[in-house]
Amino acid sequence: MGQIKLPMTLEEEPRQAFKYCTFMVVGFPSAYNAILGRPALVEFRVVTSIRHLCLKIPTESGIGTVRGNHKEVRKCYNVSLQQPVMVVKTRDHEQSLPNSVEVVTVLAEEADELDPRVQEERVVEPMEEVEELALDAATPDRRTKIGKNLEEKVQNLLLTFL
Repeated sequence: MGQIKLPMTLEEEPRQAFKYCTFMVVGFPSAYNAILGRPALVEFRVVTSIRHLCLKIPTESGIGTVRGNHKEVRKCYNVSLQQPVMVVKTRDHEQSLPNSVEVVTVLAEEADELDPRVQEERVVEPMEEVEELALDAATPDRRTKIGKNLEEKVQNLLLTFL
């Protein structure tokens, strides 16, 4: 839909940082009011801690700390899981044009494999034929699979390495 540049202050006096940040305005429901992207985090020189749910920011008066609220984060996350899987695509690699953004609802089988809303279990398959070989003649139960079309010299080097 477009972009907007807004003033943003992190933390409170005396350890606060102020910058103007550009936000992308999107036309679909979200559990979040705003999402800080990498450009804003870089601009503020933020160090993040996901485990501690906090941001550390350098200021003129020392290091400021912005702490998240675990209950609110959990609530937003649960709401976001109930939303349809959405993907934002840009056309012609023109991110600066407001009409270049297209929101697409994606079917579960096309969604990101890390998305917890996708219940499908995916199995990684080899791209070529493989053969199973013992890693060591003394322990034949320790085995590995390597490409069948590898040259014998490469196979031996690989087995020696493993």
